[in-house]
Amino acid sequence: MALLDTYNQKATNASLRNKVAAAIAAAIWAVFEESPPVEARIAWAKDSIGKVEALANDWMWAVVGNIAVQTANYDPADGDIAYIVGVLRDKFAV
Repeated sequence: MALLDTYNQKATNASLRNKVAAAIAAAIWAVFEESPPVEARIAWAKDSIGKVEALANDWMWAVVGNIAVQTANYDPADGDIAYIVGVLRDKFAV
């Protein structure tokens, strides 16, 4: 994919951004249900729950840069988005 296409999708694809925000919210809530709870992950989740839209804006770069998302012409299955968001969550919520 051309870099300009990737940038334009990040900037203008509201449907994809909404799906990413929903996946982030679900990923945050999943941290609260982990057993055993990990204090650092709980702290990250508590901090992040009020920042879902900001995280969606930041994490859109990873989503639109993903080959599965590009191959799906920027309309990926929900499971693909949830997987990408889950990987990002596990990198930041340590």
